[in-house]
Amino acid sequence: MAGGSFRAIFESKSKEEFSKNPLSLTGYLIEQRFPKEDISAYRTMARVCPAVVSKLLRGDASPEEAAAMASKQAKVDVRTARSLFERMCGSEDAEENRPETEPPAPEAPAPKAPAPEPPKPEAPRASKPRPAKAEPVPEGLVLNAEGFEATVLKYVGEDADIRIPSQYRGHKVTSIADNAFERCARLMTVEIPNTVEKIGKRAFSECKSLVSVNLPESVRSIGKGAFSDCQSLKKIEIPSQVESIENLMFYQCRSLVSIKLPASVKSIGRNVFSYCISLERVDVDAGNPNYTSIDGVVYDIDKKKIIRFPQNWKCKENGRFDAPKSLVEIGESAFSYCRHTTFKIPDTVT
Repeated sequence: MAGGSFRAIFESKSKEEFSKNPLSLTGYLIEQRFPKEDISAYRTMARVCPAVVSKLLRGDASPEEAAAMASKQAKVDVRTARSLFERMCGSEDAEENRPETEPPAPEAPAPKAPAPEPPKPEAPRASKPRPAKAEPVPEGLVLNAEGFEATVLKYVGEDADIRIPSQYRGHKVTSIADNAFERCARLMTVEIPNTVEKIGKRAFSECKSLVSVNLPESVRSIGKGAFSDCQSLKKIEIPSQVESIENLMFYQCRSLVSIKLPASVKSIGRNVFSYCISLERVDVDAGNPNYTSIDGVVYDIDKKKIIRFPQNWKCKENGRFDAPKSLVEIGESAFSYCRHTTFKIPDTVT
């Protein structure tokens, strides 16, 4: 490692300053021309578990002990953490413990060989295909590889646009953990690879600047409140394999104008669209065997029960809503916080 070790820089500067804020060591590492990948890994680790990094730099914990603590506190891969911590401590210890070896005996001069024949021209060799370049991991994105899969655990960076890699250390990225991007106030766009199958509870909740997020067709499950309080989100497409629209999924998405439920949806939870004050219509795929929609209003498949009436419904010029004559039941909170006052409900409703 160029420039010595992180601990050596630490020892030569203000210990008290670095112990309180391990991130402040980054500037000295850049001056000493440490490898960019090590500086980036150190910065992320210092943000996720600063107390562990301080103990390591002070010499109060070995790389193995620090890796165990980091794995427990931040759920990072223990082998990855240990490898980084060992590099941080430098190679001095390894040099001290290396066994001394005697210099090799000089070799006897080799007999002179006959003059070689001129080489025959070789046929041109086919170039070997280069291995695929590893996808970059955005700074501040914490992932964990386990078994044959990897999970996005947390994002602690400050970038507005994020592209999640499809692989991490040779493992396919298949899930985004609960609360992974929660309250990332600067986050505006997220690109999710088509390897991800599960998005956890409140994964993007309270990302108030989030404007765009692509949900690939590989996604099968989206957790409760996954996009709640994303106040800048105007449009989102639900993948065709999602079967359940969980409670509070789009709660208080104030800019959401329209949305379409795929044919795969079997259940719609509570308060999914509550406080979506700009929502004009909710459409249902014609092939859905459980739900249907008329003029952007959601019903059960038999049109006997109204499931959700959009708060900002604008499907008719006169603003009047005439329920179908087959209607017999109004679902819980179906008309909650709606701005319209003219409704015609048939006498069949009890």
